[in-house]
Amino acid sequence: MITYGQKIVFGVAPPLPLRGFPEGLARIRLRNTDFAKISIRPPHGGVHRFYIEEHDGAWWPAFQMGANINQPKVTP
Repeated sequence: MITYGQKIVFGVAPPLPLRGFPEGLARIRLRNTDFAKISIRPPHGGVHRFYIEEHDGAWWPAFQMGANINQPKVTP
């Protein structure tokens, strides 16, 4: 196998320990035809989704691919 740049996890694999992610509840999405994704629901609300890479025997955030952020109401 030849790898250029980051080693992004693809397919279904046994989960490894999570490192470097924001604090919160983690949901791991693994599909045999797609890259692995982790959604983090922080205590203050919202969701942050990451592609993941494997190194040092753990899964780390490779880059953030999306976010839903709860914004406080704005009063005029």
